[in-house]
Amino acid sequence: MKNRLFGLALASVLMLPAGAFCADPIALPKDAKEALAKYDFSTPQAALKSTWKMEAEFDIVAMLAYERITRGPKAKLRLDSLEVTKEVDYEGKKILFVKYKDSSDDGKVTERKDVITMAKDGDSGLFVRRYVGSYEISQKNKELAEEMDKWTRRAEDKTFKTEATKPTPAETKKFEPKDAPKKP
Repeated sequence: MKNRLFGLALASVLMLPAGAFCADPIALPKDAKEALAKYDFSTPQAALKSTWKMEAEFDIVAMLAYERITRGPKAKLRLDSLEVTKEVDYEGKKILFVKYKDSSDDGKVTERKDVITMAKDGDSGLFVRRYVGSYEISQKNKELAEEMDKWTRRAEDKTFKTEATKPTPAETKKFEPKDAPKKP
């Protein structure tokens, strides 16, 4: 993913001068499949080779077409069904309680609830997504952390606890190799 974003960013920077003279510096074909015509997606191996070839050749048009075909319908479903039910200010960030529909690879559509944190980027002034978990928030605002946990759990989830999610002992235990000498 980082490679793709780097490629897109590089292409955007390189296209800036062209953008000054052209209305559409990256001309996407009307049919996304047309942009992928020179690539083979008939087998898993061929598809892997094709995606890596797109990255190696910085074929931005093909990469965007591939993303449009593979992720576009799911992204549109999420966008069209997005409902922000609550917005909470927390330490300069906005915590959004959202509902939306999502589809799995087999096409099954389900309603999801999520908590998404947005913060204003200091350099650009744009809101960007930031991760802040309920455990971190519980250190200062236990009620908000509990509300976040409740929101993201399904009603039928029998393991739900009203206390903010804490790391398990296994998550907090330091990793020590089996053959490591014991510390006195």
